[in-house]
Amino acid sequence: MRNVSLTNLDAAVPPSDLDAEKGVLGSMLLDPNTVDQVTRIIEDVDFHARENGILFRHMVEMRDAGEPSDGTTLSARLRAGGEFEAIGGTAYLAEVATAVPYAANAVHYATIVREKSQRRRLVSAGLDLIRNAHDDRATTSKAVEAAENAIAAATGQHAGVVDSKAGMVAAIDVIDAAGDRGRLVETGLRRYDAEYGGFGAGELVVLAARPGIGKSALALAIAEHIAARQPVLFASIEMSAAELNIRRLCMAAGVDSQRVRTGQLDAGDRRALIAAGNDLATSKLFILGGGEVGVGEIRREARRLAAKPEGLGLIVIDYLGLIAPEDPRIRRHEQIGAITRRLKITAGELATPILLLSQLNRESDKTEEPRLSHLRESGSIEQDADVAAFIHRQDQQSDEAELIVAKHRHGPLQRICLHWDGATTTFSEASAAREWEP
Repeated sequence: MRNVSLTNLDAAVPPSDLDAEKGVLGSMLLDPNTVDQVTRIIEDVDFHARENGILFRHMVEMRDAGEPSDGTTLSARLRAGGEFEAIGGTAYLAEVATAVPYAANAVHYATIVREKSQRRRLVSAGLDLIRNAHDDRATTSKAVEAAENAIAAATGQHAGVVDSKAGMVAAIDVIDAAGDRGRLVETGLRRYDAEYGGFGAGELVVLAARPGIGKSALALAIAEHIAARQPVLFASIEMSAAELNIRRLCMAAGVDSQRVRTGQLDAGDRRALIAAGNDLATSKLFILGGGEVGVGEIRREARRLAAKPEGLGLIVIDYLGLIAPEDPRIRRHEQIGAITRRLKITAGELATPILLLSQLNRESDKTEEPRLSHLRESGSIEQDADVAAFIHRQDQQSDEAELIVAKHRHGPLQRICLHWDGATTTFSEASAAREWEP
């Protein structure tokens, strides 16, 4: 292992293996069939030597066009494109052609090239982080998020097709996991869990309602149920951690939150709150809040919790409209689209469901009950969500409520009847679920 001092990082030789690069190209010249194998692993940009990247690109294009890719036709193509001298001419082509005696190790060479390419990108990301850390114009959170994005890009894998055999094995694994509920997280809503099994690993679940209808309360109840067994990350952007913890205490103790706000607690209230606090102290609920929160911060804390032996049971985000955009200069619907796509990717990467709260647009005030089209900037939200559900109450004074499951990739649409207790900001289940006709 080479040791590189921090004072000469810019001057250090980037990680590379030119012999492996020539091994890939030589294998491709010897056996054009290896082109199909190595292109699943690397691209032309993964080569450190510019001439090797040029040769790789031309041989792939020739293979795609059904042309022979021997030395003679490759030379003619390079000359026609004005790149023959750029790759080193006849001498370098001959060197590549004799780099390996046979093509059997093409995949091995390609894997080495890919690893070196990833390392170069990691070095670049590290250098950018150091430069941004010294730049007073760049905020710390933006610098860290840019570095995380660069690292994710550096370590990403190429997409590839899955044959029927591998696909069937993966499908059976998912079915087995569903059978033992190993990849499903029960929400504590009995009828929802009975119908759908809970939240699935990697699902993006959108829960929407008009302001003041109780979406934060229902999300917190679900989070508390799961946090009794597994860690839960609750990104509280709307409320501070102190406000959220007070709400948790009132919900658990059954104490009217208005009496807390006005300081009108009696001795019984205090005893109930203290007892609830002792119980909640053992909860595995982790709150991220206080100030501007972006997807980068949420991803960072989620990865940290997911690395624990117990894993991460759920991520709750309250709420979508308050998540700091990566680029505030772009239009709002584009910001929302970028956020929901990254959250869906995050759920998949961590194999953890994300419960994303959202508000409804003003059009919802004109109709009797919410619709998918009422989601703010609904196009990207509806597209990225695996589940979209609404909490519906006629008004803020009503104690009758419904959880309307308006979209579910893996089950029927449902209405689940709920009862709302405004004093303790809690929901309870009322009667059986029934099918919903949108």
